Amino acid sequence: MRTPFFLILDAIIFIDVSGCQWRLLPKEYPK
Repeated sequence: MRTPFFLILDAIIFIDVSGCQWRLLPKEYPK
């Protein structure tokens, strides 16, 4: 069962990843 904390954490991670993709081209994204 997911708690609000994890929902917020997922949102932060999603926003952070989206921001990184805006700053870096996908082909330049480190794997």
